[in-house]
Amino acid sequence: MDTCHRNRADRCKNLDKYMEIMRECQGMQSEEIDLVVKEINAAADFEALCMSNYGEDGMDIHPGLEIVQVGEIGLLGSYLLGKFHKDSLFKELPGHFVKSSVRYFSTRPAYPSLEDIRNLQVKAVYPVTERGIYASLFKLGKDSGIGMRIDYESVLLKQATVEFCEIFNQDPFELLSCGCVLLLTDHGYEAVRCFKKAGIPAAVIGHMTKDKDKLICHEEYDSNLNRPRPDAYLAVLKSELPGEEECL
Repeated sequence: MDTCHRNRADRCKNLDKYMEIMRECQGMQSEEIDLVVKEINAAADFEALCMSNYGEDGMDIHPGLEIVQVGEIGLLGSYLLGKFHKDSLFKELPGHFVKSSVRYFSTRPAYPSLEDIRNLQVKAVYPVTERGIYASLFKLGKDSGIGMRIDYESVLLKQATVEFCEIFNQDPFELLSCGCVLLLTDHGYEAVRCFKKAGIPAAVIGHMTKDKDKLICHEEYDSNLNRPRPDAYLAVLKSELPGEEECL
């Protein structure tokens, strides 16, 4: 099975787990379920479209490639928390802050065009969806077989995402995302200028290395990129369920 079909199969499996848990939650609205299905399928379609551009040779991931984040992480999870779990947020945060943040999160950006992918000579694409950016980086490391250095402070996210996650004791780097993708290219800063000119948030957040170490670099220390934990939004849903059902 090639990378494209394997990734799609993984997403279908993960989506099935989402649906199982979301349907078990009392009071779960169909709008919430439909939105998750729509966004995860959109990410899979974007990935398949990009993969078709690489032909039989597939993605070319090698040391020195810069890792560009396009779009902010955690937008979908933040929207779902703000819209369907707002009572908990209103207890801790100003109402106007919660409402304005939900309005922002309700407008999710489109993925880059195939023309952008070609013009910027993108060597690989990794959409950020279930389990957040840590899961996408882990998959990148597994697929490439080489190392990476990620600048923790460079990762793009809204302050509201941080605060929403703090209230539910979750990590925004593990939060359900949409409209966010990691692009690998030799021309990272050119790509950032291109997307910013179009009004799309973008940043170089790291690069691939020759060694096998996958490191998240903080100001005062480095930490290893570990196997992804359960998705932060699913963890919130699971906390509402009786028992200890295993989630994604």
